[in-house]
Amino acid sequence: MRIYSELGTNVEYISYSDAFQLPENCIVMNGPRPDPTYYANENGEWLVGPSPQVQQQMVIEARENQTAILSQASDMIGALSDEIEGLEYGGDDVPDKLRADLKAWKQYRVKVKNIDVLLAPSIELPASPDTVLTGV
Repeated sequence: MRIYSELGTNVEYISYSDAFQLPENCIVMNGPRPDPTYYANENGEWLVGPSPQVQQQMVIEARENQTAILSQASDMIGALSDEIEGLEYGGDDVPDKLRADLKAWKQYRVKVKNIDVLLAPSIELPASPDTVLTGV
């Protein structure tokens, strides 16, 4: 019996054939995979955690998510700023809640901007002001 894997993946293959021929991009492993969270390295060892390729994909996805959230926050900040400016321009009083909402969105945007996406998948996003302000 031979155990082999595609390098950098958690895929485990077992061959019972005497005429075993190692497929391209595969490596003979030193033993069975301990559990599905392990991936194959170039020395035939199972290493715990996401493989470098999977980690890279998680970072890309985290960066895309961060960009989308920053865009949403900027849209909200722009809309709130426009509303405040319109009220001020018209000589109307600006409600304290509107100013507090604007401040909350600005603080949220800074927190999201400062997230280190290289820590994916162990990223904890701050609560959105939508959630905090509405209590959802």
